[in-house]
Amino acid sequence: NFDIFGAGFDYAFGAKVQSDYISRGISQTAHRPSATAYGELRYGWLYAGVQPWNVKLPTDPLMELDVYGGIRPTWGPLTLDFGVIGYLYPGNKTQYFLAGQSPVLTFFTPWATATTAKDPSYLEVYGKTSWALNDYLTIGSATYYAPNWNNYGNTKGLYNEINAKVTFGETGFSVSGAFGHSYLGRASWQYGFSYVDPAQFFTGYARGLKFASYNSWNLGVSYNYKVATFDLRYYGSSLGKEGCA
Repeated sequence: NFDIFGAGFDYAFGAKVQSDYISRGISQTAHRPSATAYGELRYGWLYAGVQPWNVKLPTDPLMELDVYGGIRPTWGPLTLDFGVIGYLYPGNKTQYFLAGQSPVLTFFTPWATATTAKDPSYLEVYGKTSWALNDYLTIGSATYYAPNWNNYGNTKGLYNEINAKVTFGETGFSVSGAFGHSYLGRASWQYGFSYVDPAQFFTGYARGLKFASYNSWNLGVSYNYKVATFDLRYYGSSLGKEGCA
């Protein structure tokens, strides 16, 4: 066997059910229950995995399918994680258009402009850190960068997070939380460009949808029993309904 980092192949797998699938403060299931499973193959520091999620999104994809891989080096209490993840939405059924101020349409008409991509699949690169300060406290951070968030035409997306976890000895209980900020920028002119003044395009002022930047957070308590984890968690964000829409 050819060994890169002094360790052979390993694998991990698991499943989760939850009352709501919330990602960075936004429900992906319209506040309905969700389930997911994952499988991950590892070789030393290298890893690759896949994770499908059931979702309920306005564009009606069959699922969210996450495909990811990277390198996860560990030195004592410090763990680093660098990789890339693809968010795939197979079977995406609905694309939305805007013909002036209203109404929002699910079909193209003359002068209408798209407000969602036909296929919202996109890639992110990420870097994460985790530092176990002692047997009780672990702190961490994460940065995700999407060069074309939700496939909106070269729309830059950036998410930064800090997190912490306190473990209460051998009781199985822990408390953890995270605070993050999402910056999503602006779509290219093909998305949300107003037909009211098409001359904007020729004068160089054509601009697409401007997405809201916002903060998100979560705080919860977990209990580990053998291979199972039970988690009760509160999620929130500074994003209002208008900004979310």
